[in-house]
Amino acid sequence: MKRALPCFPGICYNGLKRFEEDDIDMTENGAWIRAWCAFGSVSGLPMGDFLRLIRETGGPEEAADAPYATHLKILGAKGADALRRARDEEVFEATKAWLERCPDAHVWTVLDEDFPVRFLHAERSPPCLFVRGDRRLLSGTVLLVAGDGADEETLYNTAEFSRSVLEAGYVPSYANRSALEKVGIRAIISSPYSPAVVWTPGAPDRIAGSDLPLCAQLLQRGGLFVGFRPPGFDGDRTDDGTFYLDVAAGADALLVPGCARNSYVREVAAEMIRWGRDVFAVPGSIHAPSSKGPHLLIRQGAKLVESVRDLTEELPVKTFLIEKEFV
Repeated sequence: MKRALPCFPGICYNGLKRFEEDDIDMTENGAWIRAWCAFGSVSGLPMGDFLRLIRETGGPEEAADAPYATHLKILGAKGADALRRARDEEVFEATKAWLERCPDAHVWTVLDEDFPVRFLHAERSPPCLFVRGDRRLLSGTVLLVAGDGADEETLYNTAEFSRSVLEAGYVPSYANRSALEKVGIRAIISSPYSPAVVWTPGAPDRIAGSDLPLCAQLLQRGGLFVGFRPPGFDGDRTDDGTFYLDVAAGADALLVPGCARNSYVREVAAEMIRWGRDVFAVPGSIHAPSSKGPHLLIRQGAKLVESVRDLTEELPVKTFLIEKEFV
């Protein structure tokens, strides 16, 4: 039985119907997997044009298989060429094997009822995400912890804030690129239950060997691992600055424990303020290079935080039910 799903707030689908199959596991549908592998391999698909393509062709499978002329008409030459190049059989086979091998793996599409609306409000929505773990975490209050400082004080603050925000009910989110972010992840997985989100710019099956134990522990403790690219995809989504903007689009707020004065984190903070989201910065020693960025952000309007209480006074915690016990 099919049932129509409501549209995302603020997004006009112009008649596009979103459906969910109540009695069919779409991950067993080869054409469905192949279509979303192609869409997930393309950077910068304008969401309005992408949804129009699906609406006019009848569905994701039909959209992926549509003639080049149809892609050209709706997506333009750049989008049509990118989608044509994205049809990779090896990526499809790798994604299908990943879904079969990992019971907690999902292809999370923009047509799904629970797809994070934050991406759409920020106008940086990917067509789909490739995830492992409990995707309900992104229905909580997601706090992106980002920075690039590596001095002792900054790393200590990162670990302390990571544990504190978790205890306060936030869902901490990390890009897992810098030493600071890895310290934050290690701090939270010391808890038996660690509902945190870790992002990767590439495919979720291509994690650096040194990060494998970290991600495995996160999943065992109730976390979520998110990739912007399908399994088998060779390469990252994009450069660090753009990747962090994509990750930020999936968060309610940003917490900066430390960063350099000219860090890419400043651009991320500026975008989050433009989206109407909160930015928090932790002050530090005036002599530490990793304090220069937070101090500048505070002068530019970020909220100064010295403890998790400062966060809870500004950013309400949304509660959500997780029906699982972790030992």
